[in-house]
Amino acid sequence: MILAVMAKRTTSRSTTKARSKKAPPKKASPPKRAPPKKASPPKRAPPKKAPPPNKAPGAKPAPVAKGAPAALLPLDPAARARVRAAHEHEAKVSTLQSPAELHYLARYWNWDEGLDALRDIVNRPDCALATAMHVLWHSLPDEVIGLYATRDEAEDEDGAGEVYDLALAICIRAAAGGYADHGIGYDPTNVGGTDLTANWDPAAAKHAIPTVLMGPVHGRVLDPAIKF
Repeated sequence: MILAVMAKRTTSRSTTKARSKKAPPKKASPPKRAPPKKASPPKRAPPKKAPPPNKAPGAKPAPVAKGAPAALLPLDPAARARVRAAHEHEAKVSTLQSPAELHYLARYWNWDEGLDALRDIVNRPDCALATAMHVLWHSLPDEVIGLYATRDEAEDEDGAGEVYDLALAICIRAAAGGYADHGIGYDPTNVGGTDLTANWDPAAAKHAIPTVLMGPVHGRVLDPAIKF
């Protein structure tokens, strides 16, 4: 109503005389109030990090001794008997029942007695990577697959056709990821203090040795007290 009356008064001033009566005082606008401040959300403590799996909360990792010797590869009496029988040509490699037995036989095999046993060992599905590495580096690959491009060359020049086949077969299978480690360790760069890889020149070699065979592979090592 007040706005309507004021509108009429405003529009009529141009056609009628102004009245002597004073216009009613304008009502004072109510003071503006500042909007209420929003309350800050309560601070939350950062979530606690969950402990790593398989570790109790607050447990400290066990210290690792520097230079600690590697664990030894065990061989029970029955396993030793099987390895000894194969080593003395009284049984075949197929009678061995574990990667550890294959590894011990490869270590103590006399190369002068032929390569059939070594070939059977590295062709076994359960042959460990460490065992394959041992056989490869004791075949002196720098003088065989590193020197000759074909088997015929190796055989004609050095009578090393069988060794050539053996070394190359190991490299091919290893390159395809065909050897599992089976927890057995071997380091061709330190075999009794000798680096068997020292003479290998990949730039000049006729064939490549996969990186996985250059070592080392970590795991249990041969027990020097077990011999055949």
